[in-house]
Amino acid sequence: MNKTNTKICAVIIARNGSSRLPNKALANICGKTILELISERISHSNQIQKTIIATSTNKEDDKIEFEANKLGIDCFRGDSEDVLKRLYDSVQSEDIDAVVEVGGDCPLISGTLLDEGINIYHENPDADVVSNALLPPYTYPDGFDFILLTKKCLEILNKNAKLDSERKQPFQYILKNQNQFKIVSFKADKNFNNWRWTLDYPEDHEFISAVYSNLYNKNKRFDFKDIKKLIEDTPDIVKLNSMHAHETVINSAWFTGSYVDEVHEDIQYLLKKAKNLDKDSKFNNAEKIYSQISLLVNELSDRARTRINDEKIS
Repeated sequence: MNKTNTKICAVIIARNGSSRLPNKALANICGKTILELISERISHSNQIQKTIIATSTNKEDDKIEFEANKLGIDCFRGDSEDVLKRLYDSVQSEDIDAVVEVGGDCPLISGTLLDEGINIYHENPDADVVSNALLPPYTYPDGFDFILLTKKCLEILNKNAKLDSERKQPFQYILKNQNQFKIVSFKADKNFNNWRWTLDYPEDHEFISAVYSNLYNKNKRFDFKDIKKLIEDTPDIVKLNSMHAHETVINSAWFTGSYVDEVHEDIQYLLKKAKNLDKDSKFNNAEKIYSQISLLVNELSDRARTRINDEKIS
């Protein structure tokens, strides 16, 4: 297959249920909603044929569907908690070869970034995944993420990811089973990992608003280099949300409370399953599940140890 002829769809994952910054997908910057700004920046890509907004069936997300309709963008509504299923279901009727997942909290992504990642996909005919954010080294700011999956890869994920944490965090299965996938990573020429460009807190909204206020009216296609120059010229701008900035590492998800809750639920589910297998003398199957539980417990232990060390340093 000549990948330069592939059809690629962008899916914006967005909900209104954030506890830290409610209704953030519809927050206003420069007279436009975050969803409108993200979709506008996706449209600057030369290689994405279609954009879909994937939200939940929750009543509170009626507003997101209304916004999508206003923008003339297809809106898919699916499972509120199973993000992987929602992503998978959103493209099942689409004649595409690959999907680029775009967070509804990433209003600084750019067409240039999207095209760079897609070009790398074209250059690697056997790639299942192309990303600058899944595997180390992490050199781009948090919120300037690129994750492309082939449609076939997405089917494998949806079929095989069983744990709650793997469904709510749709790329966890890839990280746990890297040998099953051809993953191509790319990085920046320098390390900008200490910059935070994602939208989770009111302070993030202040930072992103400041970026747009300085750059958007001059150039609606402003890019990484423009934001970088703005930060270099006005370094105080990063102080607006620096209290939430942290270096991205392989287990960054473990520092979010929701993911930790999901893993505790996974352990309870697996313990019950192993207990039943043990009771039925299916020891080979039980042993595999006990090993899986052990890995999850070790991850929780590592997280606690890291937190203890961070507290000692601070």
